[in-house]
Amino acid sequence: MSGYDEFSNLTEDVTVVSKDTELELDESAAVTMWTDGLNAEGATVLAGCDHPHFGQWAAVTTIQAGEGRTTYAGTLPNLPVYGAAEGVGLRGHERIGERPCAQPSWREPQGHGQHGAALLTSA
Repeated sequence: MSGYDEFSNLTEDVTVVSKDTELELDESAAVTMWTDGLNAEGATVLAGCDHPHFGQWAAVTTIQAGEGRTTYAGTLPNLPVYGAAEGVGLRGHERIGERPCAQPSWREPQGHGQHGAALLTSA
């Protein structure tokens, strides 16, 4: 079963690189605000951080689920990452979980609130 080891707030954006030919990322692709240390057991890793510490975990994973698939980004990807995801038939996002967070999150921009995660779904 996949999950995560740890999460970390980021003081600056971290470059994210493709780990699979399906997701084509350019040099502007990055993760922002926080990253989860995703364990990808049973899933395909689409992208990872180009970073000496965070590079040991997956940043974006995908797994077949019934007739479709679920793709999870354990971070707040920047727009180039979302653009690349849309290019391979993934769209949208929704908050799928909450936990207290000391830093404003992308879904709660007005102040302290929730730690979100991006869930991309098949078109």
